[in-house]
Amino acid sequence: MVDAIGNYENVFAGMEPWEGNVPEGYEVNCLGQLFDISLHVDPPGGGDFPEAQPARHVETELLTVEPGEKFFEIADIVQTVRSAREKYTMIELGGGWAPRCVDAHRALESLNPIPRKFVAVEPEPLLHLNARKNFRNNGLDPDDHWLLNSSVSSDGRPGLIFTGKGRVTSTRIVGKHGAAVAEMIVSSNATETALRNLCAQMRVGIPLTGDADEKMDIVGVSSITLRDILAPLDIVDLMDVDVQGEEIDIFSPAMDLIMKKVRRLHIGTHLMKNDTISRHQMVRKEFSDSGFEILADYEPSSFHQTELGSFETPSDGILTIHNPRLY
Repeated sequence: MVDAIGNYENVFAGMEPWEGNVPEGYEVNCLGQLFDISLHVDPPGGGDFPEAQPARHVETELLTVEPGEKFFEIADIVQTVRSAREKYTMIELGGGWAPRCVDAHRALESLNPIPRKFVAVEPEPLLHLNARKNFRNNGLDPDDHWLLNSSVSSDGRPGLIFTGKGRVTSTRIVGKHGAAVAEMIVSSNATETALRNLCAQMRVGIPLTGDADEKMDIVGVSSITLRDILAPLDIVDLMDVDVQGEEIDIFSPAMDLIMKKVRRLHIGTHLMKNDTISRHQMVRKEFSDSGFEILADYEPSSFHQTELGSFETPSDGILTIHNPRLY
């Protein structure tokens, strides 16, 4: 592990936390991103969302290191926004409802008001629609940016994902997981119906859970490679990545373009069952061997004590990677 917490010691120097009026049903963070509570759609186990509040005046506070990943996400955005020149470009892979892109927009408005281009890639259909709404709620026209309803893969082949309130992940269903899903469909005694739906609608369309309030389905999604995403772009100031364990699969085929075009990456790494070496270590080694510098390095499912305070990484690990070739 590389303990480089000093890279973040004065990250918010000179910044004022956001203060202002918040509409009914919204929350806000220290950069001023407005969150419509009704748009939050995440897998079970992600915690309870706050109840909708009436319109009110809010004074926020700048983040400390205690929230862990959220601190480093915001810090990486702020640092790359400060250093950007002429135009700011950001990619969010596994973007959900694109909160990191909108955070960057808010940071640019207050710290460095230059033109911007955002690329948010999310396969789950409802989250993709919510990303478009979240852009509009925060003064961004989604049609001015690239919001792709797609997964990211090594080969660009289409695949299947879980969707609906009962989904457990947005990761593509491949390998052993695909075989397990096939067994689930067969055991439902609705194989013919599922096959007909898949061929006609790219959707299984049969009950996959017993809980009516957490219905789950399987749908077909398009896929795009990281090379295809990077190809039309010049310099990318920040790539924020949360792809549920598929990091190595998507990075390796595009490493030459990442070296040429991407200044910084913030990666949420994952523990995957049966891995003999953690994905976190594999990603760190791949980038270190390719001449990148590690700015933050915290393994998933761990407790971390630093000079700026302590925090946990209960799920995702944290890797921030700097490309010295582009500075």
